[in-house]
Amino acid sequence: MYRCLWPTNPELDAADAEVQSTFEKHSAAGEITGIPTLVGVIDKRVVDTALRWLGMERAQRRDYHWSDTGNADRLADLYGHELVYCTERKSYYAWTGRQWQFDELVEVERRAEKTILEGFGEAKHIMDADKRKAFLRFINGSLSRAALANMMHFARCCHQQREQ
Repeated sequence: MYRCLWPTNPELDAADAEVQSTFEKHSAAGEITGIPTLVGVIDKRVVDTALRWLGMERAQRRDYHWSDTGNADRLADLYGHELVYCTERKSYYAWTGRQWQFDELVEVERRAEKTILEGFGEAKHIMDADKRKAFLRFINGSLSRAALANMMHFARCCHQQREQ
């Protein structure tokens, strides 16, 4: 896949070796350490797509702020490869699996809500009971229409800054 998207990159052999190493470790049920290197060598969207095709889960890469901007980062990390904001049309395009389709915020809202719902799974990793309760209150509040709208807005702004 990355050979098609990246045919003239001089680092292609290094990327090839890293992909092969990661695949072999995953096949042997070993610890996979190559993903951060892959993301450094190959576009993150390509890596995420390849991992999904292989049925591999990518661990959360960072701690997110408990805010709308932190939620926007979650959305971008989970679904940035499937959502593109178009400034000319002031809306998103969503990847259908075959093509980019203009989105009247239906798909982006669905993905935003799914992103927040994933936060409930994150809560089980918080050992401190008071901190876990506070986090769950934050996640519940993040499901409000206003919080989801803020998250989508900040994700759009962050995407535009990364592209520049």
